[in-house]
Amino acid sequence: MPAMFLIVRDEDAPTVAGAITAFADEEGLEPIDLDAQAQNPIAMLQLLAGPRALVSATGEQVAAFGLESLDIADAEEWGTAISTACETEVIAIEPAADGIRVYVFDGGELDEQLEVPLDPSGRTRAAQLAELTDVDEGKRELEKGIAATNVEQLLQGVLRCFGVGGPGNDAMMLAFVDPLARGEDDDEGLEQAPHLDVAPLPAASLSGKVGEAVSSPYENVFAVSLHGADPIEGIRLALSGDGLALVRVEGVEVAVRVRDAQQQEKRAVSVDAPSPNGEVTVDLADAFLERIDAPPPTFDMSDMFATMQRLMSAGDAQQLNTLLVDVKAVGVRAGEGSLVLKAWVANEAIAPGEATVPVRVVE
Repeated sequence: MPAMFLIVRDEDAPTVAGAITAFADEEGLEPIDLDAQAQNPIAMLQLLAGPRALVSATGEQVAAFGLESLDIADAEEWGTAISTACETEVIAIEPAADGIRVYVFDGGELDEQLEVPLDPSGRTRAAQLAELTDVDEGKRELEKGIAATNVEQLLQGVLRCFGVGGPGNDAMMLAFVDPLARGEDDDEGLEQAPHLDVAPLPAASLSGKVGEAVSSPYENVFAVSLHGADPIEGIRLALSGDGLALVRVEGVEVAVRVRDAQQQEKRAVSVDAPSPNGEVTVDLADAFLERIDAPPPTFDMSDMFATMQRLMSAGDAQQLNTLLVDVKAVGVRAGEGSLVLKAWVANEAIAPGEATVPVRVVE
């Protein structure tokens, strides 16, 4: 589901967060108490890889980010639900095939649906949106034209004109779990079974242009850790998914520790062409991981960037035993897809793990 953004007028962040949580609950998702999970960075990585959203106050309005990860409604449905619950004006913005689409709701009713096509000249005028923003500079920019050569730049430009630059330091994080996606053994049973846990890092994705680097907004994309087993040495990683048709993987960078070492090394590993089954594999014969039971320090989950920083600097033992993986690739074809990382070891008693991140390549 493509990214979407909500702007809720004349409301506060806790009220909007409550409306989002209530709608998600109606659609079958269960809210997660993040404070109860904050002592375990690996658990937080798992939670942040699932359905989650950020709610941030920007002046007299509230912006919601990441609602697409909940995968329960499209932008129009979210706008209707939150406008109804908060009894106020809501603007929903989403990318379209050749531009962006903007919905305006009031009291749960759709007032306007506006299409803003990307101008191939590199400057897109959207005077029809100027009357919707209270930001004077934003009005002028919308009338004169937003500098944008692709849909993503246009989307960010329109948000900026509405006074939305991204989640603030006081952003509220909402996380959910889909009970239908969990196994019958529940989380406790999964924790006891020896397995490799693979999780995308918070907000991890790969994006870029054809002929240029396709990369993540953060330094790494995946984290791999060992659960419920004795120390292991040697891990195989495999990349697959339809996202491989959009990029040429040139290598991976892995933060890895070898046996008896007290620090990780950042290792660049070249890769061969995809195998007949479409996988790109990497063998790390000396990668060493231990199971760690000691709880790491607590931290505040109110800020996404600070969360990422603290996850990466959690206790030394936890950090040493978390394999961090970054993918180095170049865009070869425009489109959207997914990249899957699978990790496994020779010991058949330890179940493999895998995780997925989105891939987006534009012309």
